[in-house]
Amino acid sequence: MSPDLALVRNTKEMSREAASICHMRIHLRHLPLIVLAATLPILAACERELTGAEADRVIGLADPTIDGLFTGLVAGDYGAFTSNFDDFMRRSVPDTCFPDLRDDLHNKLGAYQSREVHRVAQADEFYVVEYLASFEKRNSVVVGIAFHRREPYSVDHLWIEAGQLSWAPEPRRQCE
Repeated sequence: MSPDLALVRNTKEMSREAASICHMRIHLRHLPLIVLAATLPILAACERELTGAEADRVIGLADPTIDGLFTGLVAGDYGAFTSNFDDFMRRSVPDTCFPDLRDDLHNKLGAYQSREVHRVAQADEFYVVEYLASFEKRNSVVVGIAFHRREPYSVDHLWIEAGQLSWAPEPRRQCE
């Protein structure tokens, strides 16, 4: 076989291999989307809405926690604000950040006035309660807590959403 013919044959084989690799890359590129589509129904099934006596029991656990949180927020009392937080939440909202958080929420929302239960759910090992809160400058502010289903029912997550204002703790963020 002549060297020119061998070069052509090797080039064709390399082209086939390259095409095969490109084809595999196209499929691998879509893998995250495929995995997400396959797991989305499973993830959605992990949370279920609670109603009736079960929801009332969870609200009975959540209300004193939210009372303490708002009492601490209004009074500027970090201890009251975080009294039911787990270690993760305490690290996520350190006492050095609390005055800035309090001032920011007060400047944007005004004074806290009232709240009503919006939603109660169970998500894996957590209970989730969302309230619609009224503030001096804004109504229908979503204040949500996720707390452990086992005693001492400590708060693992907290979020506040009001239109453009969205706040949730970020453990790596430092106070400014």
